[in-house]
Amino acid sequence: MGLWQGHDGFYELAHYPEARPLPGLLIYHFESPLTFFNADFLRWRILALATLNEVRWVVIDAISIAHVT
Repeated sequence: MGLWQGHDGFYELAHYPEARPLPGLLIYHFESPLTFFNADFLRWRILALATLNEVRWVVIDAISIAHVT
């Protein structure tokens, strides 16, 4: 997720090409319940993105996670 100049809030980079990420910050929006079978995916995805982009801070936008099992 990133900022779009002149607009409030954060925007998904994949859906808003005008949005730009903040250097060193990874905001990851997880759009699924968190369960035992997708927890490893979340972990590996965040680690891969953080390593690839030289991230110093990670924020997990978990608003869509309504249930954890």
